[in-house]
Amino acid sequence: MSEAENKKISSEVSKESLEILQNEEFKQSTLGVHISKNDLSFCLHPAHQDVSISHIQEKKGSFSKETILSLLKEFDDVLRKYFPDIQILATTFSFPGPIENDSVTIPNWWSTGDNHFTKADFKSLSFCQKQVNFINEIQALGHGLISTDEFYGLEDDFAPLWKPPAMDVMPTLYPLYFSSEAAAVLQIANGLGAAFIVPIDSSDSYRVIASEWGHSLVQICGPEEAGYEDEIQLMRFISEKKGAAVEWEDICSARGLQYCYDFESKDQAQTDGGKLVSPISEIEKDPSDPIAAKALITHFKFLMRFARMCGISFTCKSVFITYSVFKDGTACLQRHIAMCRDEFMHFTKSEWVSNVSVFVQTSPRNISAMGVMYHAFLGLARSESDERIPMDGVE
Repeated sequence: MSEAENKKISSEVSKESLEILQNEEFKQSTLGVHISKNDLSFCLHPAHQDVSISHIQEKKGSFSKETILSLLKEFDDVLRKYFPDIQILATTFSFPGPIENDSVTIPNWWSTGDNHFTKADFKSLSFCQKQVNFINEIQALGHGLISTDEFYGLEDDFAPLWKPPAMDVMPTLYPLYFSSEAAAVLQIANGLGAAFIVPIDSSDSYRVIASEWGHSLVQICGPEEAGYEDEIQLMRFISEKKGAAVEWEDICSARGLQYCYDFESKDQAQTDGGKLVSPISEIEKDPSDPIAAKALITHFKFLMRFARMCGISFTCKSVFITYSVFKDGTACLQRHIAMCRDEFMHFTKSEWVSNVSVFVQTSPRNISAMGVMYHAFLGLARSESDERIPMDGVE
């Protein structure tokens, strides 16, 4: 590629990405496309090599379907114009919604207009001419944990909230860790997602099983406990606000944190110079403010109960959390480790939870984008091999 061409493309692709995509390894690639409320991400990886290089490009924003399709075409045009030698052999898309018959209708749609996607929407794109698959975003996060550990290791991306004394180092997820132990993966953001990485007996393979447990009903403490009456009042408050029974997502998400803040401040005027107060903005401004602090403790307490429930469901030995409800939210969660651990361990069958480790993501790495790509990577390997690789519970 000439110097003039390099300068022209530099406005569309970073210098680092340009150097990566010109590598010989990328001539045959797999692609992951991660569609979420806050960004649209692309992750390219060599199709036939387990090497720790990948190209991730992110577009920040809450885009409409029309804009998403336009950005996909823009990415496709860049590939075809500047990197014509790159062949995309498999592509996977992830969405924040349940996949049914190769289509998805995104709940909690962040834009106006159409929120329904099918494979037909992408049929004109050059990178969608071979294998194309859809997965749920929480499945993507599960695959992302595996791929991140395989290609980079997890030490730079996750820190323990706590771990058993016998565990001196970060567990190895790939390839043998899950041959004996399962793990839970939680995504706390605009919504609440939970998936499980479950080993397959007598093999190095695994399944990523997505769940909708965020939509199951909340469990409160027992009537003999000090916080019982307060939790009854909280449930009544949220139930009246939403007009339905309270689910875990109604507390353990961005919407849930807002409910918690509204509950703690219900006796105070929620205006600032005539403007409505944004609970998340107020918490970001000063998480130590008495109302914000109470809301956070309630939010984190129920999050730990949800994490515990997920952990015991598959007798998991590890729970991995990604938290992006508000700016610096992870650091705030880490400042409440003692309270969080006490809540997690507060269980009638203590032996079920005493050896469970809980980790939180501390890096900015787009693990979900990595996971979407890895799903495509594994799907291609499965199609090119006589040996079938089980994925996502479907063999």
